Amino acid sequence: MPTRIEVEKMPKRAIEGWEEMILVELAEAGVGNVRLCRWALEPGAQSPEQRHGEAEGFLYVASGEGTLWVNGRAWPLAPETIVWLEPGDRYQVQAGEEGLEILYGAVWEGKES
Repeated sequence: MPTRIEVEKMPKRAIEGWEEMILVELAEAGVGNVRLCRWALEPGAQSPEQRHGEAEGFLYVASGEGTLWVNGRAWPLAPETIVWLEPGDRYQVQAGEEGLEILYGAVWEGKES
């Protein structure tokens, strides 16, 4: 049976110019350790630095352009770019002049990292 979750009930956190909305948190439902989030960055905004512990993850650029720093190396981001992140990676995102929207997914074993 499908489950529908209203956007108003999805958990959010925000800092200046960056918002994260958790779309799916399967660990809370006892289904597995999977998370899917939507990140929205205003023009020129920067996300907080993130670190993958045991998790593997991906970023999918839904719209906009910007730069991704992974372990100190810069990578350009454009619509439909997909980036795979490995355990231990440190990363941060900065939006370009028109802002940036990213879908972020993570999968991990055991406890969340």
